[in-house]
Order: sequence, then C-alpha cells, then structure tokens
Amino acid sequence: MDMPLDDKILMMSLIFEGSKRGWLGITKLQKLSFLMESSLSEKNQRAFSYEFFKYDQGPISREVYEDLESLIDNGLAIEDEEGIRLSKTGEEIRSQFQDTVPKSISLIMRNVINEYASLKTRILVDKVHEMKVKLPNGTVTRIEDLPRNCVILPNSATTKLFKLGKDYLETFRILSDQPLRNAIREARKKGSKCSEYDPLVPSS
Repeated sequence: MDMPLDDKILMMSLIFEGSKRGWLGITKLQKLSFLMESSLSEKNQRAFSYEFFKYDQGPISREVYEDLESLIDNGLAIEDEEGIRLSKTGEEIRSQFQDTVPKSISLIMRNVINEYASLKTRILVDKVHEMKVKLPNGTVTRIEDLPRNCVILPNSATTKLFKLGKDYLETFRILSDQPLRNAIREARKKGSKCSEYDPLVPSS
C-alpha cells in the first residue's frame, strides 16, 4: 500500500536530522518515529499516518519500513554499513519542502532527536519499553507489559496536523519518483523534436 506523500516528507526530515546525531539504523528510526507520535498523541494530534504495535523490539510500524524502502528505491535515501541517511538528491528535495512542515511538528521532532537520537540503539529500545501508555479503555501500562501485536498508536485515532496542499503534493510526487525524475532530466537535456522547447544542455 502506497502511504501518503506527506509522510515521506516527514520521514526525510527525520532521517536527515537523526542521522546527524549518530548512527541511524531501522530500529532507531522506528523508535524516533514512535516517540514523535507519542508526544503528539498526548494532545490528540498526529504527524505521520503510521500505526504502531508492540513487537519484540518495542513499538514498530510496517509503514516506516515501507516509506524507507520507497525512499531508497527512488534514490532519496541510503542504507548501508554507515547507517540510514539521505542521498544528495534526497537532501536537495527535502530542503525544498522543509518549510511546509508545521512549526509544531518541527519542534517535536527536534526535541525528540535532541533527547534520543544520540543514544545507542539498545539503550533507546530499553527506554521506550519502560514508557507508559494509555490504552483505549483508560488503562495505563508499560509498553514492556503489553501483549505482542497489541496496537499502541492507531493510524486514525487522532487529528493529523500535516497535510500538503495539492500543488506541493504534485511537485513532490514528480521529484520523489526516480524514473520520472530521470525522464524529465533527459527530456530537458535533449529538448523536444515536436516543439520549440530549448534543451538546457545542447545535444552533441
């Protein structure tokens, strides 16, 4: 299932900021995403459209994996022995959209990254396990004590703060699609044989 494009913009910002604070792997990325959403959920708000559930390493979301895989497949993010980070193209595209992210979300993201991103993954996992959450029936319990596969943060329970306008979405859809991006770049280099369009670089 293709996740909303505005989720990918937020994920790019989280990767960009988080990777500057130390090694960033998928487990840490999952936890930083959850901590952002957990902070916002206390105000009945959300940023991502992700659903988090309890698993062996604490809260995880299938959508985090899917969005990361999409960013990697489209050349916007890299995952290797150095961890997860944005590619040069990803950084350029992210910079074009960073002002579209509401200040309230940027502040929460910055606070979460400042407090948690530099921690070793195992320490961060342990901290999240010890967190207490409020279940729909009003019960407050540690994440560690929840049964496996228990939904912690549903993806539709609260108000979503970040939704891109139609024009921004269309622009990001084009820029984030690598085959389309390459096709446009090639067309601009060669020009069009059926119009007066001038190529940026003369054909040899």
